Amino acid sequence: MFFTRLPPTPLPSPYLVSVAPAAAALLGWNETDLQDAVKDPAFIDSFVGNAVPDWADPLATVYSGHQFGVWAGQLGDGRAI
Repeated sequence: MFFTRLPPTPLPSPYLVSVAPAAAALLGWNETDLQDAVKDPAFIDSFVGNAVPDWADPLATVYSGHQFGVWAGQLGDGRAI
């Protein structure tokens, strides 16, 4: 396996820093949809992992190999959830 199921660690008090309208357009969102979405706390929670949608299955990458000259087996620190 190249992954392990792992829920994201919640972030306290997340806030919106920036919005890329061009990226939103690639997702099929128009300007009105985007302006409405950024006002909704659930929008931010979904992007930082505080709220996982029902359809989502959070996965963390795993890897294996040698550390300090010794076989370490399967590792995975969740950096790519």
